[in-house]
Amino acid sequence: MTTTPDAQALITAFAASRDQVPADSVRTAVANWSTVGPELVQTVADYADGRDGSQRAAEALLPIIHAAAEARDTTAFAPVCRLVSLPVDQIGPLLGGALMDTLGAILTATWNGDTTPLETLLQSREAADLAQGSAMAALAWLTVTNHVPEARTRDILGALPDALPPQEGDEVRWAAWADTISALGLTSLEDTAAEVLLSGVFDRDAVDVEAFQADLADAAANADAVRQEIARSHLQPLNDAVQALTDLREQEEQARDEAQEGDPGVGAASAPEAEAPSAPEPHTNPYRDVGRNDPCPCGSGHKFKKCCAAA
Repeated sequence: MTTTPDAQALITAFAASRDQVPADSVRTAVANWSTVGPELVQTVADYADGRDGSQRAAEALLPIIHAAAEARDTTAFAPVCRLVSLPVDQIGPLLGGALMDTLGAILTATWNGDTTPLETLLQSREAADLAQGSAMAALAWLTVTNHVPEARTRDILGALPDALPPQEGDEVRWAAWADTISALGLTSLEDTAAEVLLSGVFDRDAVDVEAFQADLADAAANADAVRQEIARSHLQPLNDAVQALTDLREQEEQARDEAQEGDPGVGAASAPEAEAPSAPEPHTNPYRDVGRNDPCPCGSGHKFKKCCAAA
């Protein structure tokens, strides 16, 4: 006799997994999504909207949103957008590398046909710039695959500078915005983008208007090839939640190992020092030393500006 899985038991298993990928529980959830999915998605919505801020719910979010993507649950799209609109110091530690590596594929997998949640995310001042970059990359994929009309995408991107005026320190967000415009060949937004990039708000070494204009011209001249490249990219809807979570975990472990190799003192604190709470690490751009025209460090073979810089 087959036992019907319980959503609350799965949430507990997800939360208890900590440093391990809860592979069996994720597969069980996906296989029985029609039964457990609504309650799992509600957990995401409750956390995003402040109704359940428990540690249990927080630690279950990462497996849930990946499982929802594999299950192609369109009801998860709006809650996920609200979730990643939360302040980076709240959501960053919970989702980690997923904000950059898998969020785009989660959004394209759960796309529900309504751009409103995506627009709200893009216009959030508190949202992590990497999350907004992934959202813009997802919008580009949805555009080239004809899920969102190009005119609608143009309106969304064109309205962003007024809805979210550029501020000092916003380079990552606006570089992703400009890269999305250039990748889609939206020549009607060239002047708007150049005005933002030359506004004087950003460090001139962090923006390259000439490179943007060259990329835009190239995309407009080779529209079919560029759009096919976007359509075949890592932004395709996520198909394997367990593999995606495993890859994220391996990346985190590699980053931790590299940090320990670079600092022999990491993890070597004395017992009294280890008991003291550590200060939160500042949010940094992990690709801050990568040039826009350098090969992308993810190994895709594309230039950085056409790959992870857009995500």
